[in-house]
Amino acid sequence: MADPNRPRHYEEEFKRQIVQPYENGKPSSQIRAEYGIPRSTLRRWVQGIRNSGSTKAADNRTPEENELIELRKRDRQLEMEVDVSEQAAPVFARKPGVIRSDAGRCPVSAQCGILGVAKSTCYWVLEHPEAERADPYEKDVERVWRDSGKVYGARKIRHALEHEGVTLSRRRVNRIMKGNGMAGSCSKAAYRPRPARPNDDPAPDILAREFNGYAPRTHLASDPAYVRVGSSWAYVCLPGDLASRQIAGHSVGVGHDADLVPAAFAALRFPLDEIEVFHTDRGGGFAGERVERVLDVFGVTRSLSRPGNPYDSAVVESTNRLVRKELIHRNVYTNVEQLRSDVNRYVWWYNHQRLHSTLGYLSPVEFTQQGKTL
Repeated sequence: MADPNRPRHYEEEFKRQIVQPYENGKPSSQIRAEYGIPRSTLRRWVQGIRNSGSTKAADNRTPEENELIELRKRDRQLEMEVDVSEQAAPVFARKPGVIRSDAGRCPVSAQCGILGVAKSTCYWVLEHPEAERADPYEKDVERVWRDSGKVYGARKIRHALEHEGVTLSRRRVNRIMKGNGMAGSCSKAAYRPRPARPNDDPAPDILAREFNGYAPRTHLASDPAYVRVGSSWAYVCLPGDLASRQIAGHSVGVGHDADLVPAAFAALRFPLDEIEVFHTDRGGGFAGERVERVLDVFGVTRSLSRPGNPYDSAVVESTNRLVRKELIHRNVYTNVEQLRSDVNRYVWWYNHQRLHSTLGYLSPVEFTQQGKTL
């Protein structure tokens, strides 16, 4: 039995069969009595076929009526976009709940289009409300992120958890981070305030962009990093061991001069005569009699990048980029002592705890302890 609360649906062919007897002279009362059709409905069918040959309402509207309907649709769409956008947070997990609550007023398909959610995904989440619960690994991801000084991104957090026996996909970690407002450190555009006088030493580029294949402690490379301290500049020198990418020594100074190198060498934890090659760019901070004397005394061969070839020191530039984005750009320094303290702490963390993708997501110290070299 047909539902009396739902409007009846008539096929186009049936409507034409009803109108035909009327056009042939059969009384409308008799037709309505036989088929149970309201007077207004029969009149509308007859008028539609006479005007356009069709009983469909869309085929019998005037241009003004079509324009009015289109305007109403646009108004309705704008109202939905404003209403739904105000309620939905940028976090995906809340969007299905908003769609569910507004389903009685706004079509689900329209809300999915506004919020950028696939309809199939939305329906699946609506049918599986347990999926909207908080991820059980949220606390673990947040803990690793905070322990890294809010530096790690999704890739390193995934590998850090893997070391603890927890296996998550990078996308899942990224989703947890995004949903909880966590983000890794990122690089910023930087510039050098003034060019230093280039080093005209004829020393060759011994490395020739070959940064791997050396024994531990034998090949070090360095390039000073610039740090804004109050209204002036300070400089950080971080000689790195190419065998493990470990920061072998470090120094902080207020002058871009040769004092940085001896101070950094003084912080090395192994004898200087183990160093065979010290590679730098041609910056003025690595030129001078003091640097030459230190290298000569311990039998260290100098290697210099070619003029205008920053890729000759690519490994050092990469390390300095990490230091800038993970330490320097995240802090505001008012005195050199504060900078020196932070550099000491960062170097220890960098060597002992920071996971390096080049080292198979091990720290430099772990990599060395396992007897590995690049």
